[in-house]
Amino acid sequence: MASKYDLTQRIAPQLDRHLVFPLLEFLQERGLYPEEDLLKAKIELLNNTNMVDYGKWTFSCQMGFIRT
Repeated sequence: MASKYDLTQRIAPQLDRHLVFPLLEFLQERGLYPEEDLLKAKIELLNNTNMVDYGKWTFSCQMGFIRT
């Protein structure tokens, strides 16, 4: 129900990649979307950044090596 009013998809293209990250973290904490979808979005977002450590951690979460 709350995802119906979520504006993240509309404002994310206007923001820098590093600013979208906290939005995805918030959505993950609130459980508005499936966790697997949010992890995939984070990995896609990290592809062209220098945030290597966070990318490794996110990928490990997606693969099931680490539970969030």
